[in-house]
Amino acid sequence: MATERMRHSVPRCIFVFTLFAFFEYSVETDSEFLRKRSSSFASEQIKLKYDSRTFVIDSENFQSENGNAQNFDPSKILSARGKGRNKRDTSSSKTNSPSSVSVQLNDSHTQMIVHWAGAGSQVIIALSRSSHPSSSSTSNLFISYDYGTSFENMQYKLTMPHSMVPIINHYYNSRVYNSHYIFTDIIHNYIFTTLDYGRTFSSHSVPFTPTDLKLHASNPNLVLGMNKNDTEKKLYLSEDFGYNWRMVQQGVVNVEWGEAPYDNETVIYVERQESWTNGGSILSSNNLFRTSPKILLYGGKNLKMEGPYMFATKTASFLFGGHGPTKQLWVSYKRRPFVNTQFSENIHREDYYVADASEEQVFLVVTHNLTTGDSNLYISDVTGSKYSKTLDNIVYFNPEGAHSTSWLRHFAKDAFVDLTKIKGLKGVYIASQLTKNNSFQRDEQRSMITFDKGGEWSLINPPAYDINGNKTKNCTSHSRENCSSLHLTQEFSRLYPGARNVPILSRESAPGIIMATGIIGQNLKDRPDVYVSSSAGYQWRPALEGSYFYAMGDHGGLLVAVPQFQNTKDLLYSWDEGETWNSYTFHNETIRVYGVLTEPGEATAIFSIFGSHLGYHKWLIIQVNMDKGFRKLMTKQRREAILPAAEYRTVSEKNQDARS
Repeated sequence: MATERMRHSVPRCIFVFTLFAFFEYSVETDSEFLRKRSSSFASEQIKLKYDSRTFVIDSENFQSENGNAQNFDPSKILSARGKGRNKRDTSSSKTNSPSSVSVQLNDSHTQMIVHWAGAGSQVIIALSRSSHPSSSSTSNLFISYDYGTSFENMQYKLTMPHSMVPIINHYYNSRVYNSHYIFTDIIHNYIFTTLDYGRTFSSHSVPFTPTDLKLHASNPNLVLGMNKNDTEKKLYLSEDFGYNWRMVQQGVVNVEWGEAPYDNETVIYVERQESWTNGGSILSSNNLFRTSPKILLYGGKNLKMEGPYMFATKTASFLFGGHGPTKQLWVSYKRRPFVNTQFSENIHREDYYVADASEEQVFLVVTHNLTTGDSNLYISDVTGSKYSKTLDNIVYFNPEGAHSTSWLRHFAKDAFVDLTKIKGLKGVYIASQLTKNNSFQRDEQRSMITFDKGGEWSLINPPAYDINGNKTKNCTSHSRENCSSLHLTQEFSRLYPGARNVPILSRESAPGIIMATGIIGQNLKDRPDVYVSSSAGYQWRPALEGSYFYAMGDHGGLLVAVPQFQNTKDLLYSWDEGETWNSYTFHNETIRVYGVLTEPGEATAIFSIFGSHLGYHKWLIIQVNMDKGFRKLMTKQRREAILPAAEYRTVSEKNQDARS
């Protein structure tokens, strides 16, 4: 069983928001390409379970593609889109024009981990490192105290004995104080702590290789640590923010802090390997392992926690009949005893994946056949113990389960499902569905949407006209063989060689606004464009032709886009939800762009563009301030009221044939 945390209401606007920007100019998909890219790509994925304002940007896939991209010409896009409505912002001297500041980091590492401290802070942290740290690797720690206008290299403040040079692999931000960080060196078994945003550091040798740390949600001093490669699987605990450590358990496969309001701050949950059982056991300690823990589930493994729910699996064998050993899913609701889950259909089940556990229900992917990868989506009751099927043949991959022998094994280290929750509104989800059994290709996938959390699924209504002004044939008014719907790219397409499409973007602070890369047709195989919805997916409009990186600012009142596969010094922006676009020259030279980001959850109109020079790789961070002169305009142009849930249900009723 695997899991994906989807939070939408956490203190300090914290929610998981991790971006892996691996993009490719080439469209080659042959075996040579797979061999060339797979080893580096799979290892680059980093889980940032609690780090809500952190982005991982990777430049490695650009290195061999230097020079293959064309230069971006914004005038062509604007003239094609606007019929006179769009314009180019050519006067950067005007007081109402955007402004930009570029920072040359003089750093050529392939990967950068960027973090906004949040909570009104001006601090941005950028760690540059190699994708595969070793004893010969190096790293640089850059910190900005003016929201990205300038960066200081703080690597010299990280000191070790005997003139050893630290190699920082990762860092963790306290969930209590945004000024508290722990930086880890897994080569020398050292950590570096700061309580003041990196202005000063303390260094500490630790008795394990700190590949995985878990910081407590309410007590800033409590930290759990493990070495994921340790054969003895020892678990360590610090009660003073990393100064001192004690070993508290062995044989630990997974560990989780308890969560309020269901647990007090000294509760720890552990999945432990056991020699006496086929699997392990789920344990809990209510006093930081000062006394013996309590066994919650014998034979349990694959512990996952999602708010009020705790999940674990068990393997059961039946004496008479059946399909042999069966994997069961057990759940604890609000810390009650674990119970075996029940399903409306008596179909063999071989794997489970918790896709979403918000809104007092669980979306669960069940794999019924590991050989074929046959997987369906189920929805639970409030307790998470009873499930009924809501969508057949959902796109799901697990490197140890469904489609594990497909081409994706070269690119995906972790399990994923193409199911996106639209943030800011309840019950709205977009899923990718396979249209042909035993197939795992883009041309046999379509997008489905629900406005009532799986009560009804329907094809996504396409815009009335496509990006070229041609009228579309909506599937609600045409025969299935002669109609089109809108299909949106998700994780599968982001990983697809030669595509690297950007996933669906929505924000809690911009309810109803969605930016997405998609195709109008009968499946996902075609050249994608950018589409925008102002009604949480009920209606869509074509926004930009081609593939772009994009971001939102000012509660969705400002949209920014940068071409994905073209060299550029220009960006496009819109303050009317994609109806019209302007261009702005943000740099004096054409560069290669790896991503455009803005601080999640904030009402900011300041964007950061990450890229490098064309002839050689050196990191550039360009801060673009779109706030000047546009604040009043963006405030006045508020969006239309979001359609009520009753209208959403009407859409589903009109598209009931989409289930067939």
